[in-house]
Amino acid sequence: GVKSVITRLRELGLDDELEDLPSLLLGAIEITPFEVASLYQVIANDGFKVPLRAIRSVVNVGNKILTGYPPQVEQVIESSLAYLVQYLLTGVVTEGTGRAASIALADKLPLAGKIGTSNDGRDSWFAGFGGHNLSVVWIGRGDNGETGLTGANGALQLWIDLMQQVGITKFQFARPEQLSWE
Repeated sequence: GVKSVITRLRELGLDDELEDLPSLLLGAIEITPFEVASLYQVIANDGFKVPLRAIRSVVNVGNKILTGYPPQVEQVIESSLAYLVQYLLTGVVTEGTGRAASIALADKLPLAGKIGTSNDGRDSWFAGFGGHNLSVVWIGRGDNGETGLTGANGALQLWIDLMQQVGITKFQFARPEQLSWE
């Protein structure tokens, strides 16, 4: 139910106030691309949350670290659950609405991702990851007007271009021992 989804989103690290509405199950919440990246990185990291940071360290002219900000890693969901979501997200890329990524980046498969489009055409987004890269692309207007874009013909196309430039690598699945296919 909705309450369980809200609880899970809290475990993943979302602190926003969420209304207990059925539309939440479809992803009908307003969160920033940074928040989306924070949630997806838990899934990409096998259930481990590593807070996103813009600065890892401050160094002097001689490249000596003056101040460091080491990652604070915490497992927030079971690795088996993360694996199942990873598997589903690879299906979005190979067989679903994100198929353009599997065509453009065929030599980099498997990749995982999810497309989003708001009902009124205001938002186009894609969150995706490979071996060492996770990125979220959002296209929208400052006045909340319609963009005329879907997730597939807007944000996904920019994500593909970005991944071609940064050199995304294949996602390495690591199936947990307690999970088996029967």
